[in-house]
Amino acid sequence: MTQKIAVAIIHGIGKQVPEFAAEISDALMSHCGETCRADIVIEPIYWAKVMQDAENELQQRLQQGGKLAFPRLREFAIDFVADALAYQSAPDDRSAYDGIHRVFAQAIHLLAEKAGPTAPLCIIAHSLGTIISSNYIYDLQIEPFRPIISGISKTR
Repeated sequence: MTQKIAVAIIHGIGKQVPEFAAEISDALMSHCGETCRADIVIEPIYWAKVMQDAENELQQRLQQGGKLAFPRLREFAIDFVADALAYQSAPDDRSAYDGIHRVFAQAIHLLAEKAGPTAPLCIIAHSLGTIISSNYIYDLQIEPFRPIISGISKTR
């Protein structure tokens, strides 16, 4: 048996679908070919679901006041700017920051189960996903027993 490699793919800001990583996963696997395809374990980190309900509610509340000018610009601002604004560390564990990190921790834990706890980890991230990854790894070093991290990932 050869060493597995765990690959986490995390998206950036904007409206995303759960299948966001399908194209890059397929491309990665096709480049690997038969020699290493069985050794690559890929797990997408789909954090948009943490934000989407609140963004949909904001959009609906804005529309309740009547017809607004620039509806596409407003939708763009909500889909893109709101992600970046809401992703801020807060003192309680109900923040978007902690919710997104909870999704990240669950995906990393799942990767460890699939690839093995000693598998090297490669993170492919885009845009805000890069910042989320960096913050998660930083937080893990500073406060490794933080409940949202240690409560999920039992493999270290």
